Amino acid sequence: MHTNSLQPLPSTELPPLQIVICVEGGMVSAVYASHPDCAVTVLDWDDAACDGPDYFPPRGFASRAACEAHLRQLILVG
Repeated sequence: MHTNSLQPLPSTELPPLQIVICVEGGMVSAVYASHPDCAVTVLDWDDAACDGPDYFPPRGFASRAACEAHLRQLILVG
């Protein structure tokens, strides 16, 4: 008899789930996810260009560079 050595992690040990949707010119340009069942953050690069550095902190990022570094860690899903 073969037993599966992989055991699911308790939900308290799983990292938070997240989806980021990038919008340019009023259209979604990309969707990134840490898992298919995630929270959604909408980023509008046009608004970010107009608002400058004030755009990112209310969305949970210190700066555009920090936001882009975070996106590189996620999976492009769309």
